Amino acid sequence: MAEQKLSKLLNGILEYYELNKVNYFTAKQILENIHTLGILSDLLARARNYSFENSLFLLSDSTKLLKEIISDNDTPFIYEKAGVWYKHIMIDEFQDTSGLQWNNFKPLILNSLSENGFNLVVGDVKQSIYRWRNGDWQLLAEKLFEEIKPFRINDNLQLNTNWRSSKNIVLFNNYIFKYAPNILENIIFTNIEGAKNSLDIENLKGKIENAYNNVTQNISPVKSNECGYIECNFYQDLTKNDWEQEVLKSIPKTINKLINNNYELKDIVILVRKKYHAKLIVDYFQKINSTINHNNEFNYPVVSDEALYLNSSPIINFIISCIIFLNNPEDELNNLKLIADYKVYVKNEIEFPKYNENNVEDSLPNEFINSLNKLKELPLFDLTERLIQIFHLNKISGQLSYLVAFQDTINEFIETYHGDKLGFIEWWEDEGKSKTLTFPSDLNAVRIITIHKAKGLEFNAVILPFLNWSIDHEKYPIIWCKPTDKQFDRIPILPMQYKSSLTSTIFYRNYINEKLLAFVDNLNLLYVALTRAKNTLIVTGIIKSNNDKIKNVSDLVYSILKMNKDINLTKNEFNKNEISQIQFSYGQLKVNTAINKHETSNELILNDFYSNYPYSKLDIKQTDSDIFEKQQDNKIQAISYGKLMHKIMEKIIYKNDIEKAVKDIFLEGFITEYEINDTIVKIKSYLGQPGAKNWFNNNLNVKNETSILLPDGTLHRPDRVIFGKNETIIIDYKFTKEVSNEHKKQLLEYAKYLNTMNYNSIKSYLWYPEMHKIVMV
Repeated sequence: MAEQKLSKLLNGILEYYELNKVNYFTAKQILENIHTLGILSDLLARARNYSFENSLFLLSDSTKLLKEIISDNDTPFIYEKAGVWYKHIMIDEFQDTSGLQWNNFKPLILNSLSENGFNLVVGDVKQSIYRWRNGDWQLLAEKLFEEIKPFRINDNLQLNTNWRSSKNIVLFNNYIFKYAPNILENIIFTNIEGAKNSLDIENLKGKIENAYNNVTQNISPVKSNECGYIECNFYQDLTKNDWEQEVLKSIPKTINKLINNNYELKDIVILVRKKYHAKLIVDYFQKINSTINHNNEFNYPVVSDEALYLNSSPIINFIISCIIFLNNPEDELNNLKLIADYKVYVKNEIEFPKYNENNVEDSLPNEFINSLNKLKELPLFDLTERLIQIFHLNKISGQLSYLVAFQDTINEFIETYHGDKLGFIEWWEDEGKSKTLTFPSDLNAVRIITIHKAKGLEFNAVILPFLNWSIDHEKYPIIWCKPTDKQFDRIPILPMQYKSSLTSTIFYRNYINEKLLAFVDNLNLLYVALTRAKNTLIVTGIIKSNNDKIKNVSDLVYSILKMNKDINLTKNEFNKNEISQIQFSYGQLKVNTAINKHETSNELILNDFYSNYPYSKLDIKQTDSDIFEKQQDNKIQAISYGKLMHKIMEKIIYKNDIEKAVKDIFLEGFITEYEINDTIVKIKSYLGQPGAKNWFNNNLNVKNETSILLPDGTLHRPDRVIFGKNETIIIDYKFTKEVSNEHKKQLLEYAKYLNTMNYNSIKSYLWYPEMHKIVMV
């Protein structure tokens, strides 16, 4: 009896669990992430308030604003607002278009189609690698054709000939991406039987294969005789750090092999998934280039816009430590770093100082210590110039590019933030240290770039050394889910952490969809990386010998190569120093003849750049170029003085303007600070002369240096004209010490012009302030 009752209770419990487990796990997941919604809502509100208070508009809101303007309005209204009527529209790189962007363009395209306009959309789903920028490849794969179906004429014109790559490269990529989509689909839709029974996911199946249904490319006629070479190396059973070190060691050898086959450095590119790996490679090459003989075969220059950060230069870090020391000499940690950087990187000593060796005065040169007060007073840019000179930083090999870029960065900071040294240190920590060096595209060096930046480019030889990124998200992102169950829909959208436990909730479909999108993102990255090569492709990955699970792209590529279908791969296995390596190759590495077509540019190698004490190389010219004329030597001073006085008098309308006019001339660099008072006294004495003092009263209508335009187009400018009720007075200043008939003739011409302009009762005066003389003409 008891057993029957307990059995009934147990069955009831199990039944209740089966009926309510989805709701339970859903509520549990919501509670785990609900705080995220609160934080994000608060941040959004603060950002909105800040933007409103400071009259700012977030660039990210521009698409939403356009949507609000366009929404529910017909196309003529949109064109009326735009002021332009578009009949034909072309959108390139459509696979990277977002849903909001498409909704904004769609009314214009539909209107054009309805009026028989020609529209062109260009894109490749397989190269959609910008979903983190809201790019939606599903628009091109599915939605576009559904939404323009009534107007569709040529819906899918395929460009299926590869004009970039040699024959073997094309065949190899055809093989890899023929099988990869199906493998990934199987991974996603395996072991989810329980969820299948509760929610429909059938329309998610086949999406990856559909995206890659036209992946096979034809070999172009011009490339049919260029065989090409592919090499895929897989290290087995190494830790991440050990594998990275083995890969780094292999890269110089690979470059050397290509150089021996007539490749130039600028024809070789190293593609990486992450900037971390770019920096790893750059640091490795900098290390071997600084420690080996320069005749060594592995001494190759490498450049990267992604990895050559300014703060990777020890000399730049030393300058920053100097600036920090000048602002805060009590910072013991910085003082120790300053001494260490000086000894190791400036003086090239081997040992770092001990912690108790933090006496800056005993460790740094006297030239620096004795000029501390002067250095503190220097502007930021001049300070760095002086530091470069004191420590001879411009003589240190391999650092010149960093120094030039650093000074450019300082100029950029000064233009924006006005050069405050303490503010510069804060800005450097937040933003400046992440600045990178830039290089010309034709520089003869191996380039290191990310796969994202390589999209659309092509290279003779591609090295893909770190083939190990995950096919799924490496970190658990937040995905936004709309609750479909009435028990949870009081909040219209919820943030949920992307993890497998979501398969037991009502957000199961969101999880599967996000997994599918992540798989496509990483497969597309692989596609872009493997299709950049023209002639040679060399790939390095890592696998586990006792594990057939596919977790990253290295596992994926290895599993496909292991099948060895469609193409005849050569397989070799190596065991050296307890390191196991499997190599697949296809084709043969041959001498590159196309390289001879390149023009060799004349390269300018910067081995030094001039740096000197700032004030010793800067002369301030106190007068501009028209003050001094090529006259006889005894007249130069008088001419300069006369022109300077004219410039001052031009700025004086009334007596109260004297001091301001003289200070303006000082700010313009025509006089020194010590000459200001003397000049003010002199001008006041001029304006106080009998006969002239009434010409500068505050109630006069005056024009100084105002041009008179004649019918023939010529201009004449009297020094000063006073327009009174009953008379017009013309005044010309002459700072010579003799009266000239030419002066009188010029003044009479001014009077004639004003008379022609119907100004009556004209009186003309020549004023010689230095002679205390006024001549009526």
